[in-house]
Amino acid sequence: MTQQHWSARHSRCLRQWVRPQLTDWSLNCFTSPVHAPAMRRGRLPRRYISTDGDRYPAKATFVPIADQAQADGCPVNRPLTGHDPMLEAPNELAELILTFP
Repeated sequence: MTQQHWSARHSRCLRQWVRPQLTDWSLNCFTSPVHAPAMRRGRLPRRYISTDGDRYPAKATFVPIADQAQADGCPVNRPLTGHDPMLEAPNELAELILTFP
């Protein structure tokens, strides 16, 4: 993984700390459908945290997903981070999680 594939906001020290903890994972999470009856979807509390900050290289991929969630009635929060808000804005992310209904 190079810095251009990971948020430019991360310091060298932070990248050194994170790198050994990275693991491979499947992209199936984007392609495997979740079977949830539409009638229940509106009753479940949900929030989409869109981590598509200006300098995030994959912004073009994730913005349409957040836009679709919002069009579907899901509240969308957009912290100004790349894909790792727990590293770039841990307090803001914690606040979003702790204030979730």
